[in-house]
Amino acid sequence: ALQQADDLFITKLQDSVRRHSTQNDETQMEISSVLEALTAKFDLMGRQVLTCDALVRKRDEKEEIALQNLRADKARLHRERLDAKREMNVHKEACDIARRENCELREELGLVQRKIEEAHRELIEREVQRRKQARV
Repeated sequence: ALQQADDLFITKLQDSVRRHSTQNDETQMEISSVLEALTAKFDLMGRQVLTCDALVRKRDEKEEIALQNLRADKARLHRERLDAKREMNVHKEACDIARRENCELREELGLVQRKIEEAHRELIEREVQRRKQARV
């Protein structure tokens, strides 16, 4: 009877160990399945993050290029404005010189006209004098 009790105990123990082992195997399978799913999700997330990073990098590169283009345009417009300003100053200076020369020429013309009028009066006076002398 003791042998039978030991055999029964060993049989129950073996059944319990088998159930526990089976349960452990099932749990390990479930854990493995969950880990595989997590790994797949992390891989997908990693790819999405890499894709997102690549998209952000591309966007940043485009924005940097656009910013460089804007800076270049700003510099070009600034140079053009300075060139236009210089040209305007040259034109203004040329106009000022032309005005001064015009004023000087007008003064000179006035002097010449007065000399011509004076010479004309002198000629008239001489002609009058000559005619008077011719009469006498």
